[in-house]
Order: sequence, then structure tokens, then C-alpha cells
Amino acid sequence: MKKWSFRVTAILALILSLSVLAGCSGDKGGTLKEKKITLIYTFSTNTLDPAVDKRYMALRSGILETLVRVDNASMKLTPWLASSWQTTDGSHWEFTIRDGVKFHDGSPLDAQAVKISLEKLTAANKGLKNNLKIASMEAQGQKLLIVTTENHPGLASELAHPQTAIIKAAAPSPDTKPIGTGPYMVEKFQPNAQIDLVKNHQYWDGKVNLDKVAFMTNEDANARLMALQSGDADIIMKPASESLKTISANPKLQVDAVKGISRVHNVIYNCKRPLMVDASFRKGLDALINRQEIVNTVLMGQADAAQGPFVKEYPFAPDYSAHAFGLEKALEYFKEGGYPVVNNQVLGKDGNHLKLKFISYTAQPEFPAITQMIQDNAKKLGIQLTIQLVDNIDDYLIANEDWDLSMYSVFAVPRGDARYYLNTFIAPGAAYNYARITNPQLGGIIQKYNVELDEKQRNELTRQATEIIDKENYISYILFPKITSAYNKRVTGWSTDPLEYYVITKNLDVSAP
Repeated sequence: MKKWSFRVTAILALILSLSVLAGCSGDKGGTLKEKKITLIYTFSTNTLDPAVDKRYMALRSGILETLVRVDNASMKLTPWLASSWQTTDGSHWEFTIRDGVKFHDGSPLDAQAVKISLEKLTAANKGLKNNLKIASMEAQGQKLLIVTTENHPGLASELAHPQTAIIKAAAPSPDTKPIGTGPYMVEKFQPNAQIDLVKNHQYWDGKVNLDKVAFMTNEDANARLMALQSGDADIIMKPASESLKTISANPKLQVDAVKGISRVHNVIYNCKRPLMVDASFRKGLDALINRQEIVNTVLMGQADAAQGPFVKEYPFAPDYSAHAFGLEKALEYFKEGGYPVVNNQVLGKDGNHLKLKFISYTAQPEFPAITQMIQDNAKKLGIQLTIQLVDNIDDYLIANEDWDLSMYSVFAVPRGDARYYLNTFIAPGAAYNYARITNPQLGGIIQKYNVELDEKQRNELTRQATEIIDKENYISYILFPKITSAYNKRVTGWSTDPLEYYVITKNLDVSAP
């Protein structure tokens, strides 16, 4: 390296600083101004530890990576930190860990490091441990040998889950500064507010274009829009549907939307509550949901009406029967359940008016309007729905039993099959079985699914499970929203990820203002 005298160095430093102040940019002659963008996401988190973070922010922000990822074009599993994997019987697995990958601190990624990471993650997350079903692991250089407690053909799919993201287990602060292998490293973390990211100069998968990223969170759609319009944000996720025309009219801004094939908005019924035990009562409430009107008026057409958790394009989706909307249809179900109807007013079996607690949240900007529409329809039949907005929907539904129904949005197909949804949200005792479903027949079908090696048979079992969910109406599926974002046109390399897993990538770049 050429040595400079102190005087020459001082002069050069002055020139550089003046160039930066002048807003100089361009590759030739040196890019002196830092390349930085600000993205505003919807959900916030108070931790970056992948084992406990339900918002998956360490993966979404490009800090951590998983062994397996999902190709968002084909929705099929593809190699990531594992270059390949194989199994002979569904119980004995061999994963080849990619050569040449380093953690942010420069230490190499090998099978032993992956083994220690998975051990730490499963020790901290019981649900993850149950889903992976790992009996033993053995590291042999870049080969990781895994034996599962039972036939587990879906192990590779489970290892694409964000909570399996590989972390250096010896990192002193995994909750604030996890050490991973991704294109960006944590500079500073402000819980529930912002992650300041800096480029990982030794990233294994090619050039990282940006120097810094401010990954901010704000559940207020209006605040996100104002930040984009003012230039305080370069990218915002999930702009409110009613703002899309305004954004599109701005020559500096661009709306990006992808077809919704994974996320589904739904209403969950708490089946432990006295009224919600009754399938007829649940079906009566379902008939008060005007799906198409919600799509047309609330989502401005940026969605498709849903009759179940899976879009019809998937081979495991059954032929859904349409859920009819209407007050008369609702009354039929309520009468079927033995509820008195007086002057088109539904009463409880004790003769009193019905009052239900309806939980919602604003991170999905359309939810307040959807809950209001359902509340208005229920009111026409004398049913009072008291809406309560909460900050963290998952924490609330897990910790509380005093609610009757709740809005919720979930990626039902994050990895190309139904495994995640069935085992995480539907199976009895599942970590996020918020509906408190305990149907033995349904549980038995899911158990068969989990050990079935034949894909066609797994698809058939998924259809059977979905048909039971539909028959019992444990959950009312409303719509498949398009996944939308909006960004300043000076941003390049951006595309809206339909899974919302791979948000910040090495491809992101920005041109001169």
C-alpha cells in the first residue's frame, strides 16, 4: 500500500470532505457519499434473537440467513447456506454446508457452527424444537448429519423457517447484535423502532451495493405514506389501499404489488369461549362477512376473496364451497344453533342480547375498516361486537382468553406446502393455535401428513384437513391480499417479496438524488 506524508494526507482529506459536502457521486473518481436508504416496515420487534422474535426481523433485514430458502418465483425450496441436502428414508438427513461462508466476525461457517446454532435455537424455542424433531446431530467438516425422532419428510422445509436462521451461538448479544452471515450487520438496534445496518464487506454471495440501511418500523400507514412523500423514507411496506392512486400520481414514486398467494386475512374464533364452542354460531358470524365488498371497497380491488387458507392454484387446495353472505343466511345458522330470534334480533339462549369482544390491530392498515364492516353487520342482528385494538396481536392472543374473535393475517404457505400452517396454527397444542382447536380427527390427519413421504398423498391429506376446518368454521378466511410496497424511483434492485421474508438484499441500490 502506498504511504502518504501527513501533509498530503491532510490535503486529500480536506478535498474528500468538500466533495462529500458538494454531493459528489459516481463510481469513477470515487463514490464519496455513502449510499444509504431508509425502509419503513409495518411490524416492530423488541429483539433480534431469531429464536424468540415472532417478526423475523433479523432475516427480513438481511442480517441472518437460513440453510434453505424459498424461491419467490417458483415457491420451491432452494439452497442457501446449505448447498445441498438429501435423505434416504425421511429420518436420516445429510446437509452440505456451503464452503467459503463467513460470519460477520470473520469466523468460518461449518457444520459444527450450524449444529451449535440449531441447538441453541431449539433450546430457546419449544415450538421450533417440536417442528424440527431433531433427535441427534453430527458435524463432519461441512457435512451436518441429522437424525429425526420420527419420519420427517418436511425437515428441509422447516429449515427455511426464519426462526432457524443461523446465528453465531457465542455472540454476546443475540437480542441486539446477532452475528450472522447476511449482507448486512447491525450497527445499532432501537427496540420497537429501528435497526441501523451497515454493509458486510466480506459477504459470501457477491457485492453488497449499499453502505447503510435504516430499517424502521411504524404501524401507522399514514405516517409511512408521509415519510415516503417527504423523502424521509425511500421504501415503505403496505401502503394503505386508498393511497395507491396518490402515490402513482407522483412522478418520483412507484407502487409495486405482487399477487397474494401465501398470505390470508382471516377471523379467528376462540373456541374456548362459551358461544364459540358452537359451530352453528361461528357459521352465523361467518355469514356476516361480505368478502367481495371488503375486497372492492376496503382493499380497492387489491385482493382476492378467500373461502379457505390456500389459493386454488395449489395442488393441495380443495374445491371450496362458497361462503354465502347475508343477514337471512346468518339467521338460519343462529336458529340452527338454538338461539332465539325476536324481530330479527339474535339473543342468547338465556334471552339476553349478545355481546362479544372483537380483537384487531393496525399493522395491517385495512383491518380497522374490515372490523367496522363486520361490526355494523352484526349490529343489524342485535349482536354487539366491542372492538379492541392491540399493539402486538400474537402476544395478546397467546396471553389472554377473554376474547371471542380476532382479526389475524398469516402466511399460510410460506414454503410451498401446507406443513407450516397445519402444524403451527391448526394442530392441537400448536404454538399459534389461537382458535384453540382440539378436534381429534383433524389432529390425526395432520399426524399422518407429517410422516407421509408421497407428495400426492400429502396433498390429499391437506385437502381432508382443510375440509374439516371449513365444515367446522373454526376460522373465517376473508381474502388473499396483494403484497404491496411503494418506493422512490431512485431506488434500484427492489422487488416486493411475496413472502416478506427476504426484504433487505444485496441487490438493493440507489442512484444519485
